Amino acid sequence: MPTVCHFIFGLAGAVLSGIALWAGAPALLSGILVGLTDLYLIAILVEAALRSEKVPKSFDDLPRVKTKVMFELPHRVWNLLQVFFLLFIVVCGFANMYIKQGGVVYQGPTLAVQHATSNQPAKPNPPLAGRLDAVYFSMVTTATLGYGDFVPATEGARKLVIWELATDLLLLVGIFSLLISRLADF
Repeated sequence: MPTVCHFIFGLAGAVLSGIALWAGAPALLSGILVGLTDLYLIAILVEAALRSEKVPKSFDDLPRVKTKVMFELPHRVWNLLQVFFLLFIVVCGFANMYIKQGGVVYQGPTLAVQHATSNQPAKPNPPLAGRLDAVYFSMVTTATLGYGDFVPATEGARKLVIWELATDLLLLVGIFSLLISRLADF
């Protein structure tokens, strides 16, 4: 039953996040979904840390069985699918927030060449508006690549990028290492 609860949370969050991005839902919905994902990731990491403590031996010098501290972790077979669900929530959620916030702008090489070769005043860089561009920017941020074609140009957009990087740190460092350690038990 615990694995089903984790699976339902991941699947429902991924579906809602995808619908929010596709339908252009308010950024608040995406923010709530990402916030719940952050809380879920923190709870998983706390549970894993509590379980990793050494278990004292019993009176007959046999090790005691480790028990769950807060909740049961998902079965290791479903962990990989859960990671993909969580990554989908993060990418789509932040993509929707980037679109709604409007502070991420295109600053690709074609604009730089146009400004350098013309005597006309520079036009303002167009904001990120398309879903594909928003997902692309979110994935580039998640992967910490930073190609430089889209940049956060406002303070609000920079705050979103910082939040996404913190969420990605929870996801990439914490959950992937937990996943790999649990898969190593096969």
